Amino acid sequence: MAEEEVCVPEKEEKLATEIKIGNPAVVGLAGFGMTTLLLQFHNLGWVAISPIIWLGFIFGGFAQLIAGFLEFRTGNNFGFCAFSGYGAFWISLAFLVIFGTSPSLTMTYPTLALKNGLPCAFWQVPILKAIAAWDLIGCALLAWYLMWHVICAEAGINIPLGPAWI
Repeated sequence: MAEEEVCVPEKEEKLATEIKIGNPAVVGLAGFGMTTLLLQFHNLGWVAISPIIWLGFIFGGFAQLIAGFLEFRTGNNFGFCAFSGYGAFWISLAFLVIFGTSPSLTMTYPTLALKNGLPCAFWQVPILKAIAAWDLIGCALLAWYLMWHVICAEAGINIPLGPAWI
């Protein structure tokens, strides 16, 4: 009779370190880049709101939320915070657009009584809205560049990032 193999902790640990897992930042960066890019296309008047809602709900929302939770498992607190936070934001934004809200309407009138260019007034100035949209398009493209860096690094291809700023 063959002796059954007993799984000892050292063997389990060795097995766990030998299994290669994917980097969840790739999905998180892709979701951030795509949803941010399309939202800015909407802000510039190039795209209707419906694709933003669905893309934001699924790719920007759930995919980033899952990527954030997986970043937690890898020990990356920044990725955990950023992707989980943006994922929750996009899910909230999609629900806000679909179902609407009354609290924002109740706060609109009092903010109009305040002076000196509040953020809500910022989006009413077309040139400022366009500048912000182009800035965020740049952010979206940079997120895709970082995603491409991570994917290529695994294949041994070095996509330069440059030195850290701080």
